[in-house]
Amino acid sequence: TSDIVGVHYFLPTPDAAGSNRAWSLTGQTKSTAVAVSIESVPANNTIALLLYRVTSHDGFPSSLTGPGVLANATYINRLDTTGGLAPPAANCTAAASDAIVDVSYGATYVFYDP
Repeated sequence: TSDIVGVHYFLPTPDAAGSNRAWSLTGQTKSTAVAVSIESVPANNTIALLLYRVTSHDGFPSSLTGPGVLANATYINRLDTTGGLAPPAANCTAAASDAIVDVSYGATYVFYDP
């Protein structure tokens, strides 16, 4: 088992670079990074491996900002992915057009700090 040390989510408003993908780590101080995908590598039967370039660390509500471990992150790598694929096209019919489908995935995120 692993402990959850943070969350990955989408911001309602993109940062100045146009990115809305964010990661927040919790602990003694909160730390947030926003990044844009710059490289994608397909993976078999799972979502792609990704490399993100961090575009900002600020511009968040005060509850999310802080000098934590992501304060100097420059890149984020999504590795070891499992799941996350959309349902088969055969399931995407007009009758199911209003359906909400949860698609779980797992990944290891590596944060690079120069």
